Amino acid sequence: MIIPAIIPKSLQDLIDKLEILSFAEDIQIDVVDGKFVKDISWPYEPSGDIREASEFLSDRKFEIDLMVSDTTTAAAKWAETGATRLIFHLESFTDKDEIFSLKEKFNCQIGLSLNNDTPLEDLYPYLDSVDFIQLMGINEIGSQGQPFDIRVLERVATLHTLYPNKTLSVDGAVNEENILSLKAAGINRFVVGSNILKASDPKAQYEKLLKIVSE
Repeated sequence: MIIPAIIPKSLQDLIDKLEILSFAEDIQIDVVDGKFVKDISWPYEPSGDIREASEFLSDRKFEIDLMVSDTTTAAAKWAETGATRLIFHLESFTDKDEIFSLKEKFNCQIGLSLNNDTPLEDLYPYLDSVDFIQLMGINEIGSQGQPFDIRVLERVATLHTLYPNKTLSVDGAVNEENILSLKAAGINRFVVGSNILKASDPKAQYEKLLKIVSE
């Protein structure tokens, strides 16, 4: 599965990029509060109401990557807008019980992400509770267009060997040069940002990547 990613600079930017990516079955929206990481996005800057995006997301499958410090509050708001998946970062993972209660309350999936400097062992206590794991293809999260962090390949392979039935996703710096290596290591969900959005023909690039991983 290829999932294009958006880091919205504003509500209008989100609307515009949703239109550009109208061909995609699923999308990921990255929300960044400027506290958990240095970068910041809408609805934190400029300040906005998540509910304003509801009408533009009502007919879309979308997941929210929560690069924020107050994960529980943000997750509940996005779940109310209809998010099909919520991704929490292990480094800001606090109220486990309340977070996992969102899964039943909103009938959504829960994913857990972790940076490449965070030991995989920190993840293991939660593996039975989450629907999928997101590994990072970049060293510093929160922005697009960064170089590929090759460390992720070994981390994916390790997780896939230990938990072959767990869905593994990768986010960051995914392109046609590394996507087959990621697939071979055990990835089955590929989150792609700038490689699609900055392409001269985003739909053609999406279809190119989809064809590569489908062969």
